[in-house]
Amino acid sequence: MDTARAVQYISARISELGLGTRDLKPLGGPSEDTVRRFLRGAIPEGVQAATLQKFDVALGWRRGSLREILFSGGEPTPSNDYDAAREASAEAGVDMSRWCIIPRWMVQDTAAMMSELSLMTRDEVGPLADGIRRAHTLATDMLAIMHAGGRSPAELATLAERLEHES
Repeated sequence: MDTARAVQYISARISELGLGTRDLKPLGGPSEDTVRRFLRGAIPEGVQAATLQKFDVALGWRRGSLREILFSGGEPTPSNDYDAAREASAEAGVDMSRWCIIPRWMVQDTAAMMSELSLMTRDEVGPLADGIRRAHTLATDMLAIMHAGGRSPAELATLAERLEHES
């Protein structure tokens, strides 16, 4: 088990994404204590596959990447979703360092929920209804960026700008 190599990759990826040890848990990663233990090199011999997969998810790696690093001398493989978003954003001139990684299912669920709330409050007037409509627009814009296929760089840049101003 190559603990030092795993620590090097995890640490570099956390820095690359601009995250802290407590930021991985909300992204589907392990607890802050587990992240800290791993970064100190205290990776147990019988580490659970689920723990390694949590790192993979939070760091934007394809499942099994950390296991490959630890036990086979492999390299981390970025997940397709992250790669696609990163390439489309770079092409559109969007600075990804100001963004975080959010699992696709979370954005999809949020967009669906906001769509339902928006329909329920379509005849309502006031700050709550306005907030729901704004949140619905943000969620659908986020989905549009995640499903960037077929969109021009200019269109992606416009969506990203709108998200920056709305949030």
